[in-house]
Amino acid sequence: MLMMYMKIVFGYLIVYSYLLCLLLSVEFLQKKYHVNEEVLRKIVHVMAGLSWFIMVSFFGVRWHLVIVPFTFILVNTFLYYSNRFTAMKRSKNESKGTIYFAISFTILAFITVLYPPFLPFYGIGALAMTFGDGFAPFIGKLASKHILHSSKTYLGSFFIFGVIAVLCFLFSQFYSFSFAWWQILIISFCGTLAELIGFRGLDNLTLPFVVSFLSYLFAL
Repeated sequence: MLMMYMKIVFGYLIVYSYLLCLLLSVEFLQKKYHVNEEVLRKIVHVMAGLSWFIMVSFFGVRWHLVIVPFTFILVNTFLYYSNRFTAMKRSKNESKGTIYFAISFTILAFITVLYPPFLPFYGIGALAMTFGDGFAPFIGKLASKHILHSSKTYLGSFFIFGVIAVLCFLFSQFYSFSFAWWQILIISFCGTLAELIGFRGLDNLTLPFVVSFLSYLFAL
């Protein structure tokens, strides 16, 4: 029992230290090297998403899995409205993507704690948002073809589709459940569509929820 408590405390120290160092690092990069703010926001997006592995490793399926992302709803909201921190600065379209990111992590973690078998599907959705939405804007810039005059590109959407498909395959192998190939295609297509219709940061809600719940339903 003591070892379990020590592991949980150590987990909090690791994950909060990791996220704090991440925020301080991007602020340093902007002030010292004037790195583009969009790049910095996406660095935070991807690196913060990787905290899923830390939390699951140290907390398992316990309420601690909810506490960390919930605290960052509060932190991200404060940083967003104070408009002082580089990676959280408001853009012209007033996107609250960083806040929605923490909200989606919190809600999916909450569902997982109430229903532990949901854990791998929480992971698929959270990491689809982390990697897919995190890298898609940069992949999309390799091609200038936009979708219906939006900021989304065909190449970026194809990238998201591929990320979701790969995650479905990897998680099914690790957690010993299975998807038919057509189920992976449907999950990937619907997740990509959810990212497309999400605007002003709402894709950080639509993408993980659609992918998580669809993957769960198909794995039943």
